[in-house]
Amino acid sequence: MQFRKIGVSALACALSTAGVLAATATPGHAAPSKHTYATTAQTRITGLGADFTLGPGRADVDADLATRQISADFTVPPARSAFPMFGFLPTHATFEITQAAPLQGTLENGAAAVSGKVDIQITEVGHLALKIPLKNCRTTEPATISLTSQGTFDPATGGTLTGTYRIPKVAGCGIDTPIINALVAGKDNPLSIKLSVEG
Repeated sequence: MQFRKIGVSALACALSTAGVLAATATPGHAAPSKHTYATTAQTRITGLGADFTLGPGRADVDADLATRQISADFTVPPARSAFPMFGFLPTHATFEITQAAPLQGTLENGAAAVSGKVDIQITEVGHLALKIPLKNCRTTEPATISLTSQGTFDPATGGTLTGTYRIPKVAGCGIDTPIINALVAGKDNPLSIKLSVEG
């Protein structure tokens, strides 16, 4: 199974925006600003032993220099990956990630910290040549993603955010529901997101 992109794109974007404002205006005197960023992310679903690429995606960010607060909306395409389930059974999964609540963050002294909630839906699983479409397979509650900048975050060129997240239990996945929950629910999954300014 797969889990998509993790809201993370938008989170990272937010950082950049706040940084840009910090470099060009005096706190308390800067007007809110809007920016668009391109994002790519890598995550590993620990329970599956599978690596997924999330994106390329896009994030639209609002920033307020006076309060150092940022918020973002993101969009990412469905993600798909193939992996050996149980170490030997050829398996693939496709998932989608959508924003469940506004993504919020701050940028202080070049260090970024962001968090937000996303809904995860699994749209297809398969073994060998068998493909099983899933219409209602999704997490029973939003997943929380928290990220911090890796080193100093440069708003002029972007940067990388890293962190971990846990996938809540899923429901509506038919006979695969208990298997999916046993493999992935509640485990820590690493996430790395690269943010870049669109030219």
